[in-house]
Amino acid sequence: MLVGIGAGQGVEQAKPLVKKHLLEQGLACPYYEPESKVVSRTEDVCIVACAYQWFLRYGEDEWREAVRSHLNSTNFKAFNEKT
Repeated sequence: MLVGIGAGQGVEQAKPLVKKHLLEQGLACPYYEPESKVVSRTEDVCIVACAYQWFLRYGEDEWREAVRSHLNSTNFKAFNEKT
């Protein structure tokens, strides 16, 4: 490597440093890919997709109140008035 945080190091040494830096700065996200064909227990070939998703903790009042506040605000636009 010639420039940046890995300057003067080989790829093997610089790669983890660059990865750590990019993740810490929010410039990258972890990416995982299967190394071979994925087959289910029923022997179906699986199609693997990388999907950005998150999970809600339905018991938390904080996010629920934020949603209710947004629904009652002038910023909320629904496709159907009944919604």
